[in-house]
Amino acid sequence: MKVRVLAPSLGIFLLGMAVATAAVYSRNPLIPPAFYAVQGAPFTAMIESVWEGSSTAGPGRESTKVVRDTAGRERFESPSLEEAAVTGEPARVDIYDVVKETTIQLDPQRKIATVRHMDRMSRPITVDLSVNPIIPPHPAKGGDYLGMQSIAGQEAWGEHLVQTYHYPDGHTSMTVRDLWLSTVYKIPLMQVREDIRLGRLTQQVTRFDAGEPDESLFEIPAGYAVVGR
Repeated sequence: MKVRVLAPSLGIFLLGMAVATAAVYSRNPLIPPAFYAVQGAPFTAMIESVWEGSSTAGPGRESTKVVRDTAGRERFESPSLEEAAVTGEPARVDIYDVVKETTIQLDPQRKIATVRHMDRMSRPITVDLSVNPIIPPHPAKGGDYLGMQSIAGQEAWGEHLVQTYHYPDGHTSMTVRDLWLSTVYKIPLMQVREDIRLGRLTQQVTRFDAGEPDESLFEIPAGYAVVGR
């Protein structure tokens, strides 16, 4: 259901956000996957995405579940399996195993696991949770500091960002958003932006559980047919 764009470096780590339609919703999820290990900072997070609608699309919402273990392996459920069980919406699970350098896409409806090798791996990034959180002394270029707030029990600092993108064909586009980053886990916890297709769009972590997840979440479940090895 979702088309995900991978973040290439820590400087823009986990900062994406653009939606297309209800059928192909999140091109850049609030916490996107990365082809490098973010070690030492395990968690499980539930994210709610709500869009108000526009002239071309109705309002809607979706939940996403993100899981990361100490080794840096990541699991994304889109929508979360809990929500899919209630709504009947087809779910998709993507696992990024930076230990085995493979990606696994699970299709829970057809019981198929598609495995691919990661072609490029970047150096691991280690988050030391014992170190006092560092709050940027000033906003990044082009941003305005919004202060601090607590989101899902985590301390976050906010920034109002105006970014202009230049494309090879010569046209440009601009995005305006309010982005809130965890001071400890260095991940986005909330962002709000205007989307030309879906209207005002808000993504927020609604539950954040620190700690090591069950390692079975990063394995292929029994009974799945495996393709693409």
